[in-house]
Order: sequence, then structure tokens, then C-alpha cells
Amino acid sequence: MAGNVWKWCADWYSATYYSDAQDMEHPRRNPKVPDTGDRRVLRGGTRYRNAHMLRNAERVSDFPVSSLNVVGFRCAMDAP
Repeated sequence: MAGNVWKWCADWYSATYYSDAQDMEHPRRNPKVPDTGDRRVLRGGTRYRNAHMLRNAERVSDFPVSSLNVVGFRCAMDAP
């Protein structure tokens, strides 16, 4: 799926996301994200980026009202 389009995430973007997560007990599982913000997280890279950036862990941000032909979403569900 990487390289097709950036995927919107429900998380609000924080530039200090990973450094803040280091203070948590299990930072690699799913660190707490801000409750509000201006920008949402986009993951996965897209076809116009360099090949080494086409990975699911690639993380950037954009305003939720943005509309680009290289941004989409993936449906997901938490396991019961």
C-alpha cells in the first residue's frame, strides 16, 4: 500500500510526538497524541516522493481541509 497515496490518520500532529513518547511506559505501541490541533497526521508516502520515503512509517502533516490527488484514507477497525 505504500507509495499509492498519503493516508489520513485520526491523530493530530505534534512535532514532539516521539520525544514526548519516550516518557511513557510503552512508547512504541501507540503513544498518546494531542487532543486537538491544526494539522492531522498523514502516513505512507506517495508516488512523487523519493523511493526511500515510500514506507508506512513515513509521517508528515497537513490541514484537514486540504484536498490533494495524492492524499486518501484507509478504513481500519480496532479488534474487539
